[in-house]
Amino acid sequence: MVVMAGPVIKPLRPQRFDVICAGQPVWRASMPSLGEAARARGSAFVNVTKMLTQGRLHVGWATVLEDDRLGRALLAEMAAIDVEVGAVRLASVGTDLVVVDASGGWSGLVSDRGRATQVEIPPSWSSQVLLLSGLKPVTSSLAAFCKSARRARRDGTVVVLDLVGSLRDWHGHDPRVISMVLRDADVVRCSFFDLAVIGTDADAVRRAMRSNATLVLDDDGGATAVGAFGHVRVQTSRSSSAREILAECYTAAICVEYARSPGVGETPEGRWHRVLRHEAPRLAASVPLTRPLPSRRGD
Repeated sequence: MVVMAGPVIKPLRPQRFDVICAGQPVWRASMPSLGEAARARGSAFVNVTKMLTQGRLHVGWATVLEDDRLGRALLAEMAAIDVEVGAVRLASVGTDLVVVDASGGWSGLVSDRGRATQVEIPPSWSSQVLLLSGLKPVTSSLAAFCKSARRARRDGTVVVLDLVGSLRDWHGHDPRVISMVLRDADVVRCSFFDLAVIGTDADAVRRAMRSNATLVLDDDGGATAVGAFGHVRVQTSRSSSAREILAECYTAAICVEYARSPGVGETPEGRWHRVLRHEAPRLAASVPLTRPLPSRRGD
């Protein structure tokens, strides 16, 4: 998506968060009629941010939203649940057509009416955990992610990368460009589906990561954490929520875990088993996800 720079919503002051969520929403939808497309959409980035507030965490949100009825409604909704939205930018977008790709992701085809705006985390913000989401094969965007991750790690922040993407964005692009971001992540969460959309595989992702980082890979049967400790496999129960919901809960549970102190005497294997087997399903069973947003009609 090409956007034009918009103002930061309000002046920023030094703030310390439990989690900063930075990135771009990758909207997913079924195949609704054109008039219903806006109401059918949802985003893992948005849902995970909401889940974190349910855990009474102090959350900062850095993203770029379209300056239309939907974008303003989402901004107001996030502010209403005490997400700090001071680093959200509203941007004008020229949309000529809505495209729904084979992965369920959708976006508008836009005219290049101005310089693309990157997500920016204010220098005055710091956090225990930085969640990055919504990678696109654009050098400037990937470089911005790297800059944020490196600054965070220098400050002792845990960097979590949610490796979700849109097939329309990644089709025909070299997936190896994500290695520049993978090297700076402490935890990478993805599914085999996410990897297929980007055009890579688990072995390639793991090779690009640091040896002391952890890869969390989920599939229809469960989730596996792979790191210096070995690997921990957790099976999904038959009563588990839909794959998309549980994947979002894995990401949220990882952020919640690193925002809090680890259990005394708990091994890395035990910690990952608890997060994947108990904490993530608990979120899936109890946290409301994205509520429908108003239609664009009348904009």
